[in-house]
Amino acid sequence: IMEGMVATLSVKRKAFIAASSVYPGIVDNVKVKPASRMGDAEIIRHLEHSFDEDYAMEGLSIDVSVTRDGIVHLDGKVHSLTQKRLAEVHAWWVPGSADVINNLEVNPHEKDSDDEINDTVKLVFERDKLVRDSNILVKVKDSVVTLTGLVKSTAAKDAAEQDLWYISGVRNVINKLEVEK
Repeated sequence: IMEGMVATLSVKRKAFIAASSVYPGIVDNVKVKPASRMGDAEIIRHLEHSFDEDYAMEGLSIDVSVTRDGIVHLDGKVHSLTQKRLAEVHAWWVPGSADVINNLEVNPHEKDSDDEINDTVKLVFERDKLVRDSNILVKVKDSVVTLTGLVKSTAAKDAAEQDLWYISGVRNVINKLEVEK
């Protein structure tokens, strides 16, 4: 069992990937330090509003609950792996989230693939104001995402990389983005 608190989700994901390669079956109970202190009800309101504003989440019935200091639980059914991943990204984007337990069921069942991850990346980049208007090319191979192209600022470059770590199934990120002069 891995436990503790880290500063960013990328650290959490990288630690889990490294540990699980040595110890298959490891349980990840590591939390991410929330960007701001929020009560459970406030986290739920924020996330439900985020779902309501997103056309890709339209018509879905996702039950959101929050337990123990910002641990967000997602339950219900979605129509695709992309929606399941996108719901998790929305939950991570809530400033009070310390962990996300995604129990959403995909119905009908879909086989995971690099294309599914790529679809989610495109949707996430559309929603992030820092990277939305950037010229980013995305390549996914064996769950490793490589970014190339131009962004408008260092903040956009960093945001694009961090966005990828919010997507479950991403095993590594290679950020070759360049900042426009």
